[in-house]
Formats: sequence, structure tokens, C-alpha cells
Amino acid sequence: MNVQSLPLQNKTQRIASIDAAKTIVIFCVILIHLDPYYYFVFLKQPFIYQAVYFLVSKIFTVGISLFFLASGYFFGQSLLKEGFSERVAARYLKKILFLYGIWTFIYLFFSWIKIGNFLGDGFLLASLHYGEAFLNWFSEVSMLRLIFEGTTYHLWFLMSLFCCMLFTSLFAKKRVILWALAFLCFLLSLQNAVYAPWLCHPSEILQLMQRTLYYFVFFVLGYHWAGRPVPRPFWCPLLLVVGILGHSTEIFLQVPLYFGNLILSSGIFLFLRYNPALGKNSFLSSSGQLTLGIYVVHVFVLEVLRPWIDLIPVWIGSAVYPGAIYFGALGATVVLQKIPGLRRLVS
Repeated sequence: MNVQSLPLQNKTQRIASIDAAKTIVIFCVILIHLDPYYYFVFLKQPFIYQAVYFLVSKIFTVGISLFFLASGYFFGQSLLKEGFSERVAARYLKKILFLYGIWTFIYLFFSWIKIGNFLGDGFLLASLHYGEAFLNWFSEVSMLRLIFEGTTYHLWFLMSLFCCMLFTSLFAKKRVILWALAFLCFLLSLQNAVYAPWLCHPSEILQLMQRTLYYFVFFVLGYHWAGRPVPRPFWCPLLLVVGILGHSTEIFLQVPLYFGNLILSSGIFLFLRYNPALGKNSFLSSSGQLTLGIYVVHVFVLEVLRPWIDLIPVWIGSAVYPGAIYFGALGATVVLQKIPGLRRLVS
């Protein structure tokens, strides 16, 4: 999830404020995936649960937008410093494709292993349940879905990032075509809400690529800002104010038009560029450099820790679960980075 940590990182200058923001954003992503406020259901407050879940999931989509903006920015920096060399683009593409392929393979076998089942049902019975669930899933999933979404719900990001890099590198020297393609993809994605891929498009390929189509313009915008001076200061607060108003209005009206998200995330990104030393030498900025590893491994950690969290009262579990998953994924990433043969899994 962090293009800046891919090969050639020595050729791009880190920005502490963006690294710090990544730590906050990845924690927000974990909150969305964990649904920790589910305890409202146990308190027989389903309406409050639905309201909180809706608001949090919509607000935190700005974080995903920031990831694509930052990825496009650092990808563009590397291309510019190497004179738009095809070898540079190829290295990034190979790296992302490797990560997507290896984690798709890992989660192919792991996603149906529920550690709690082995603890409660015993090895034999849990193995039979695992085999049945695995075969049912494998017989139902389409090849297109396997290609574009992988074997678990969070791997879509890597394939989307790969597609964004691929098309940006193909049209890197043809800005007009690149922008035209980005806005065309953006308009196509607005047929339905970007974070609701289960709302069917006329074709499965458009349904599966809906989020990729939407976030491509964010990647291109970040790429556009690479190597350019920060726009005039008045743009940052203007974009922030208009973006907050626009995004809040879209959330309130529940409309599938995310122009507010585009404006708001652009304002936040410019703010981070205006203040590059924000969070320097802090835990936030240092752990933000490990975002990619934390993202790919956190679902694995989630399944390992889930049965132990389930043993405590739900309201306590809801409070400690997100932090436990984040620091568990952070620790796993640090360990894997120190093992030469496994370092490529998380960086």
C-alpha cells in the first residue's frame, strides 16, 4: 500500500507528513474491516450500529484516496528522475504483481482456516469444515473475480494499484490522453457507489473494476503533482473547506457521487506537502513506512487473533481489537522484513 517503499525508494525523498498520515489511514482501514462497533447489535441498537457503520465507512474512504494520491506522486517522482525509463515502470509493476500473486496464493489456503474452529471443534472436524468451505468457494468464484479481487477482500487494492501504474506508465508522456482516460474512468465509476461493488454493473468486468476506475483519477492527480512545485497556498484551505462541505453533503444525501471525496483528499494531500516535517521522527512517520506490509498481512493477523478476542466481552473486544490487529500486523511486518528470504512479502 506504500509505493514509496517499493524498489527505488532511495531515489525518492520520503515525506514525514505523508508517512504519518499513512499510519492513521491504515488504522482507519482496519476499523472498516473489523467492524468493531458491532457491539451495538448486542445492545439491541441496530439503528445506531447501521448509522455508525455507514458514517465511518464513508468518511474513511478519504484515506483510501490519499493512498492512491501518494502512490501516484512517488511513482511519478521515480519516473521523472529516471527520464521516464520503461525499466523503472517495469520494476514497480513487477513488484506489485508479485505481491498480489503471492498473497493471493497465501490467502487462497488461509482465508478459510478459522483458528477458532480448530480450538473448539478439534483438528479433524475443523479440517472437514475447512475443506467443504474451500471447495464451495472455489466452485462459485469466477475467474474474473479471482484475477481482479484475489482471494480475500483487501487484495483488490494491489490489483487496482497495478492497473493504475500500468496505464499511467503507458501514457506518461501523453498527458492529454492520460487525463482524458482518467476522467472517463471516473465517470464510468459513478454509475454506482464506488464502495458498493455488489451493486451490479451491466457486465462483471465493470463491476469488479469499479473501484479501480474511480481511484485512477486520484493516482493520475498524484502523478501530475510529482516534480511540480506545491500550488499556491490559498488552494489548500479552499480545497479543504469545499471538500469537507461536499463530502459531508454526499454522505448526508447518500448519493454515489464522490466529487467531495476527490476535492477533500486533494486538499489534505496538499496540506501534507506544505508541511513535510509534520510528524518527523515520530512513531507515526516511522511506522508509516511499513504501511504496505501492514496492509497485506493484517487479515492474516486478524484470523489468528479473532478466537482469543472472542473470549472476552464484546464491548471490551471492540475496544481492544483494532489496536491488537494493528500492532500485531506491525510486528509481523517488522519480523518479515528482517528475514532476507521473506522480505519481499512486505516491502
